[in-house]
Amino acid sequence: MFSVQNPEYIKKMIVKDFDFFVNHAPFFNSEDDPLVNGMLTVMKDQRWKNMRNTLTPIFTAAKMRAMFSLMTECFNESLDRLREATKGGTSHDVELKGWFTRLSNDIIASTAFGLKVNSYVDQNNEFYSIGQAIANFRGKQMLKFFIANAMPLVQKILGFKVFDAEKTDYFKRLVIDTMKYRQEHKIQRPDMIQLLIEAREETDQNWSDDDIVAQCEFHSNHLS
Repeated sequence: MFSVQNPEYIKKMIVKDFDFFVNHAPFFNSEDDPLVNGMLTVMKDQRWKNMRNTLTPIFTAAKMRAMFSLMTECFNESLDRLREATKGGTSHDVELKGWFTRLSNDIIASTAFGLKVNSYVDQNNEFYSIGQAIANFRGKQMLKFFIANAMPLVQKILGFKVFDAEKTDYFKRLVIDTMKYRQEHKIQRPDMIQLLIEAREETDQNWSDDDIVAQCEFHSNHLS
């Protein structure tokens, strides 16, 4: 693996010679996993360019600032829970990793998937539980990822997916059902779902449901 550190070379690669450095090296073979294969960072060549052209107009500074209000709500709920736990001046131990994991979960649910959850109150909500199961790279999940990354031919022969289909289908249904409901009832909310609805309406590209859902996954990965 090479690491480019010369600023002039970097500038040349991402500007003048960018056409030669479009594609990212895949972490594993995602051809049989449409939600992973549809992420912007995984798409290749013209397909990547088309999706980038679709998404670029909707990611304006104003729309990103509007999305910040959803994050603020999650921060306030987190602080409210902390104030409640320390009411009356009582001491309260906080496991920071779990605390911020729940905060990240609520922010991702709200901004990327258009779902309002409070993981401090409902600690075993479905979104949190399934999200943690997917992100838990231990045991069997770690073994599957290792085989897919180091031995893609073995993965193809065994015919397994890195991520459990039942869990990824949950997120797919969540996004598609939310988009459908909003379009039918003309509901708007400053989140990723709304941006994708607008992008889909304005583009001449015929993106599949999997491609659209994958962008929510891509957005959530960057938030986490």
